[in-house]
Amino acid sequence: MGENILVTGGAGYIGTSLVNKLVRQGHNVTVFDNLTYGKNSLRRLNLMLENNLSLSSAILSKNLNSSIESPKKYNFIRGDIRDKEKVMNLITKGDFSYVFHLAEFVGHFPCEADPSKTKEVNYGGTQNVVAGVLKAKNSPRLIYNSSSSIYHVSKDGKPFTEESPLPDFNILDVYCKNKILCERHILRKAKGGKNFEFLIFRPATVSGLSARMRIDLLPNHFTYAATTIGRLSIANSRDHRAVISIRDLIDLYASLVNTPNWKSGIYNIGHLNQTKLDYTSKIRSLAGLNKGFIKDIQTLGDARDLTISSELLSKTYGFSPKDELKEIALPLIEVLRANPTIFSQESGDLLYIDQEFLNTSRQGFRELLL
Repeated sequence: MGENILVTGGAGYIGTSLVNKLVRQGHNVTVFDNLTYGKNSLRRLNLMLENNLSLSSAILSKNLNSSIESPKKYNFIRGDIRDKEKVMNLITKGDFSYVFHLAEFVGHFPCEADPSKTKEVNYGGTQNVVAGVLKAKNSPRLIYNSSSSIYHVSKDGKPFTEESPLPDFNILDVYCKNKILCERHILRKAKGGKNFEFLIFRPATVSGLSARMRIDLLPNHFTYAATTIGRLSIANSRDHRAVISIRDLIDLYASLVNTPNWKSGIYNIGHLNQTKLDYTSKIRSLAGLNKGFIKDIQTLGDARDLTISSELLSKTYGFSPKDELKEIALPLIEVLRANPTIFSQESGDLLYIDQEFLNTSRQGFRELLL
């Protein structure tokens, strides 16, 4: 018998891949999502689960007109994470063993564009989920997807560990501020004495192909630029970024169900610690480009320079990521070669960028400066 599992944000970039994995493992999965980015991600998920299509085939499929209201392989509830009553009722009455909380407003540009909404969704929504978990009689385990971006910039070049001090809260962008608020709230509630088992993960930049694609994520964007236009403007090329494949992240999350050595706490998870120039150079090679690809310019986005250590996760749970950049980039390259505009055709995949830059750039969002 599988476990009853709730995935908030189950129609999103990480969520769809997680639901696919959990369902295939035989678990009873409920997806809670407001479909901010449309229905295509769940349609693609259904094609994978019901027609046994590969992820690439589902993304490229033109048969995306089916209803997503009554999926055959999982339960779907449409709702807003800000709706406290609905969230509380769902969790307290759902008999869930695990709650994966992924429903948040994500990305530097959209969060900066609407700080109030970001706080309502990310911090307020997390408060609602935690309240439901604490009230539920069966005390479900909570897995919260935070971010290693909260470490911001390394002062000494050493990898950040879970014990590393966080930067001044006020210098962080809106996205990271709310991640920290959510972490603090979970830790605060964990001190309340009730049986509250939780895991807070700080993933590196998650990258790779998904049913709800995010082209704005660093290696994904580099791969997109290399494959579709053959060039890229890159800011602060010597800065480091930590990266993990979405497949490795999902393998970790799915492995936590029924794990015998559950230990609540905060854990980093990453695999690749390289400079942005390293990533672009390798992606250029994978895409078959010889020259004229990289142009170093001033950033328009958030400045980050960091690497992370996942040693604590490995020691505690015995999990080690495996995918190299090749495994991350090649599936996306293959899809983009088959249909270069597959993601730009969907309004949910348009990138939030500086308006002045958008107006002056000939390539528009294709040349988002990371």
